Amino acid sequence: GSAPATDTWLLGRYDVMCVRAAADYDMHWRFIKGNRPCFWVLHAAALNIGESTTTASDFQDFSTHKGALLDMGAYLKAMRHIFENVLKACLDLSVEHLIAFPFGMGAFIRHLQKLDERFKDITEMDKLREAIAHEFVTALVEREASTKFQV
Repeated sequence: GSAPATDTWLLGRYDVMCVRAAADYDMHWRFIKGNRPCFWVLHAAALNIGESTTTASDFQDFSTHKGALLDMGAYLKAMRHIFENVLKACLDLSVEHLIAFPFGMGAFIRHLQKLDERFKDITEMDKLREAIAHEFVTALVEREASTKFQV
């Protein structure tokens, strides 16, 4: 599915927010006066499939068997779509350097085992995190090489 932005969700599924920014404070927490170099801040929301049993807002869209099991293929494809959209935004903005982390491996899967019992096994949760990271890295490898990437 494609969850649109709403009064509750500021970004729709697969949306990327891009904000031009500059540092306001230095390492001593003093306001920086004068010209400062600008940079882009990009934000995309990961899919929430397990923040809690009541707030895992995306679990039903990526589940099978009457909502009891995560559809790993559909979920990983959607996560890759998000990663690819962030990288496309970098290309469109002519971003030269990207500092990122493979999001979606923390809070939004923290309680996935309460919704899909397969993830009570820590090795299954590790496999999921590894698969998310694989999608992230694959999207990076397949991108145009104009952006230098750092994790």
